[in-house]
Amino acid sequence: MKFTHPSISFDIAFCLGINTKRAQKWMNYLNQSRCFQKISGQHEELVTRIRRILSGYPCDVGVLKELLQNADDAKASEMHIVLDYNDHEADNLFSDSWKPLQGPSLLVYNDSSFSEADIKGIQRLGIGSKGDDPTKTGQYGVGFNAATPETPGRQYFHTEVLKKDHQNVFKCYYEHLLMKDCGTIFRLPLRTNSFSTNSKISTKEIDEHFIRSLISSLQEEMLDILLFANNLKRIKVSEIVDGQLTENYSVEINMTKSDEVERCQFYETLESCSRQIRTSKDPDSFPTSEVRYKINVNDSFGRNKNWLIVNRLGFAGQRSPDNVLEAYSDDNGEELSTKGLAYCFLPLPLRTGMPIHINGHFALDHEARRNLWTENKDGFRSAWNKHLMQNVIAPAYVSVLHMIKEILGLKDETIVEEKKIKKTLDLYHRFWPDISQGTNEYFKFLAAIIYRWISRNEEPVFPSYKFISETEVKVRFYPLSSHEMAYPCVFNNLDLTVIPTTLSTEVTSNVSEGIGERIASLQNSALISETEAINRKIETAEMSPIFLISFLKSFNSDNSDKCTLGSIGHLIKDSTFRTVSNLISCITYCKQSKSFDDQLDGLPLGLTDDGILRVFSSENPVFCSEFCYILKESSHLFLHYDLVSHFATTSIGIKPLNIESFADLLFNTLTAEKYRTLDRTVTWIPQSENIPNGSWIESVWKFLNSEIRKKSDTEPPMKLSAVQELLRPLLPWCLLPCTEEAINETIKNYKPVLYPINKASFILDICSFSAGFLKKAFEGISLPCIDNLVAPCDKYIMNKLIVNHGNPGAVFEYLHHYQNEISNKQIKIRDCYEIMEYLGDYCEEILKSCSKENLIAMVKSIPLHVNLNGHNVSIIGCSSILVLDNSVTRNIIKDGIEQWAASSGTILLRTSEKLKKLYALIGITNEKVEAIDIYTNHLLQSFDSFKRSPFETLGICTKRIVS
Repeated sequence: MKFTHPSISFDIAFCLGINTKRAQKWMNYLNQSRCFQKISGQHEELVTRIRRILSGYPCDVGVLKELLQNADDAKASEMHIVLDYNDHEADNLFSDSWKPLQGPSLLVYNDSSFSEADIKGIQRLGIGSKGDDPTKTGQYGVGFNAATPETPGRQYFHTEVLKKDHQNVFKCYYEHLLMKDCGTIFRLPLRTNSFSTNSKISTKEIDEHFIRSLISSLQEEMLDILLFANNLKRIKVSEIVDGQLTENYSVEINMTKSDEVERCQFYETLESCSRQIRTSKDPDSFPTSEVRYKINVNDSFGRNKNWLIVNRLGFAGQRSPDNVLEAYSDDNGEELSTKGLAYCFLPLPLRTGMPIHINGHFALDHEARRNLWTENKDGFRSAWNKHLMQNVIAPAYVSVLHMIKEILGLKDETIVEEKKIKKTLDLYHRFWPDISQGTNEYFKFLAAIIYRWISRNEEPVFPSYKFISETEVKVRFYPLSSHEMAYPCVFNNLDLTVIPTTLSTEVTSNVSEGIGERIASLQNSALISETEAINRKIETAEMSPIFLISFLKSFNSDNSDKCTLGSIGHLIKDSTFRTVSNLISCITYCKQSKSFDDQLDGLPLGLTDDGILRVFSSENPVFCSEFCYILKESSHLFLHYDLVSHFATTSIGIKPLNIESFADLLFNTLTAEKYRTLDRTVTWIPQSENIPNGSWIESVWKFLNSEIRKKSDTEPPMKLSAVQELLRPLLPWCLLPCTEEAINETIKNYKPVLYPINKASFILDICSFSAGFLKKAFEGISLPCIDNLVAPCDKYIMNKLIVNHGNPGAVFEYLHHYQNEISNKQIKIRDCYEIMEYLGDYCEEILKSCSKENLIAMVKSIPLHVNLNGHNVSIIGCSSILVLDNSVTRNIIKDGIEQWAASSGTILLRTSEKLKKLYALIGITNEKVEAIDIYTNHLLQSFDSFKRSPFETLGICTKRIVS
């Protein structure tokens, strides 16, 4: 150090600009550290520049983030932010101008140190030392100057002599509390009122409330702020209280050693590529590189988050836009990179609308770096951003999706419990971008281009699963489509499809996935369709009935991605459908296609009633009938009962069951030798478990009723002959449930038999007669009747075939047919009267369809006429018939009268008032005679015909006549 001559006074020395010994000593140390010398000169140009920077850089939490980026670029692993709101001693300073700096300040420590290039870069406002190095978190030349809003000056010293001579300058750095083995401490004095009033840079005062709110805002973001840091792993926020360091909050990240090694290798590659770009001026001059790793972030409040990070470098062989290449060749590439890095731990104050954080080397719109470049959308900066999104971020995003599915345990062929799969896939879907949620055109473009990348590169990220058991599913991932896929992956839009309310969309989806249809389980296929709206066309397919029908028919193709149904021709439980209800869900969905009925040929949905899954075939159609259960032995020829209501009998591969085909198939169910008899009855047990039984016979007649009704609906009321013609194939079959005689009240006489249908006209329906004497009369003659315990309640056909009250002509035929059986029975007089009186009531009606001669013959032949002895007899062939009143018959001897009638050819009939009309109709008049006339004119002439001796008989007759 050199001193002035003693003769030179202090005032003269001051005027000459000669420093004091203290000032000179300080300057000497600055000269020894030349690189720290011109940190902030007071030229107008500098002040103007800083003010311009601050005009675009709000005084907010972004200031502290700039300090974080500087620490990360210095390869620091830890950063410590300390609020010191204490006033420090103001004596023994470098100069009096330092006194205002001894007030409150913000201390920032990191465990690394600045290089000479870093310090020079801070001085080069707007350029910085990292502007052409994309590996640096901060490269803008403005970040450190952003601290200007809070502090009026910065000083950097590193000398033990100055520390010894000016202790109060360095005490306020709290090296003993903050400094570790190495590191850097920034002390940022806060702009108090005394500074703000005279400052040429900023007049904003920074009080304690403001700085505390700034730190609080930082703490709210700190849990996510280290995600994309290159080196920082720990941040602390503390405060100096009573000379002691009090920690308020901290956050740190942890990762496995293997992940850390991979990340370091990636950054080494990044640095190498950075040097290559600076040399070649070509952003396409390096290969693609990618690293994936997981980190855990936890803080002192006990919060814990796990993150998946994907870093990607390079454009995957895609050439950069021409204007971007031109910018690089004109050295604007350096400017581009200088203005464009967005980093996650220094997030832009901009919501992307994406479900994950995005870190990109973007071109930003201002030195403050708060938004992506928006001016001149056709310029190279916008082109760069889109190029970056299209060829770096989009593939990196897809890599994230691949890793997420692995983290969630959803690798290909993974088996998952059915109750967990939906929840797991819902979580997976949350990470997919939604174009409609993009906050600006850039991020809408990014979301769209991600789907385009997925489609173009055939990325297998679309989940689909199928059941392998009742409770487990197998998960697989597919691309939307590929050259190896005959059928694309389709989107599940069942919830948006108009389908019957009874159809379960979940079941239909499960069935479709089960048969091998690749159904993308994305929550909304509109994510893809929206890409078309911005001219990023992607070929997609949505779940539709037509698509499903086409896919089902591929089951027997040679394609590797064909429909997998299991074995056709085997039980449905062994197929992919597993259950009939699942099959019905599939059919119901397919039926929404208007051409469904025409598409049945070759469709493997033909479940027959034997439980076998078959293919619909126009060459071998199956019967479709709700009565398929009647012909169980032919069940392989019938559509399954549960499917009948879902198909039309006019569809391809399906035919109706009619009476003729029923008769043909009946041979498979009943033994023809036993049940196809023409005229012989068959005994049977209606309660038997074997066919035929009561329920089976009832079902047969329900079927016949339905078939005849179909004809009646389209034609006039059918006559008996028409019904018999329709039933002609079944006439020989014993299908008519009967009893040998009317069942009495105790049912002890119940003798069930089956009659051939062609004998229906000889079967009486007792129940057609109302309760009364007439019904009892028919019960009394004990002739075959329909078995009403078995016969269906609906006797639509039977009423046309069998004998009943409403068809008196049929009753005449019925009684005439059984005349021999009746003649061998002893019928009660009252019963004979009731039946013959019924016939008499309907004779005139019967004559409309029958000749009188035939009617007379039939009436005479029916053995229900009551002779004098009270026996039911036939009067056919009798030469003389006498119809007597009851008053007459009482006085005529009965003994031997029948022998007399037989030998004389004369028959004496009892009558009633109603029967007189019938007898008159057939030409037999009621004799107006007394008993004496019968004896004198008829009986005595054949006296020898009586059994008693002539004298005894004569005596009896005499007594009757005299009386």
